[in-house]
Amino acid sequence: TFRAFTIRTPSSLKNLVDFTISFVCSDPQCKYGGLSRTLMTREVKDYWSNIKHLFSQDRVKVWDTMENNLTHYLKVLKERKNLDEECDFLRKQNMELNHLMQKLQNSKMNGVQ
Repeated sequence: TFRAFTIRTPSSLKNLVDFTISFVCSDPQCKYGGLSRTLMTREVKDYWSNIKHLFSQDRVKVWDTMENNLTHYLKVLKERKNLDEECDFLRKQNMELNHLMQKLQNSKMNGVQ
């Protein structure tokens, strides 16, 4: 069963704030902080420099190629979306102009100008 969490006393809020602050790193090098653990910037850089040694150079090249192709594909899709929106606008404008032309032709047929 699920029980709702409620703060019952005014001091509970202060305790919660104090608890949260205790997990925030005051060192400017701690850019990647969280409640579970604060990470130093150097640790993050070391992680990413070490992780690239886990994969072969061929695999990294494949991923880079895929990333480039997917980026290009995304660009093409965005262009198509813009063209589709422009076509919709022109289609509506064309319908309005056809409607106005029909009105004009009908008024000429009825002798009203």
